[in-house]
Amino acid sequence: MIGGSPRLIICNKENFQMMPAKRIDSRRRAPQFVYFNIMLFRSSFGEVLLRCLSHTKATYTMSEAHSGVFGAHQSGAKLHFQIKRMGYDWATMVKDCMDYAQSCQPCQFHANFICQPQESLHPTTASWQFDA
Repeated sequence: MIGGSPRLIICNKENFQMMPAKRIDSRRRAPQFVYFNIMLFRSSFGEVLLRCLSHTKATYTMSEAHSGVFGAHQSGAKLHFQIKRMGYDWATMVKDCMDYAQSCQPCQFHANFICQPQESLHPTTASWQFDA
């Protein structure tokens, strides 16, 4: 990353002048990120550093975690937690994991069938009253 740590880039004076509405959010989020050894990390709970991935590396990580050697074709939420446990993070992780699990063809083929009608049932009324 050219220009030093991400804290310097986020807190750059020109960025604040261009986007004054995002100034408070940027200052709040900047301490969560650490730039160490040419890699960007995000600090999670318990000060565990999660490596931030680019879009191509994130797609590869999702494919390996979902259907790779140790993949078990798990749902999107489970895939999200599994990747977090592996030590990776990116901005749209939850949405990407949900979309990836929904687009997996073997998962769709072996999913449970929904045995409900596609349209709602129409109630009928009896023309006579029932005697009890």
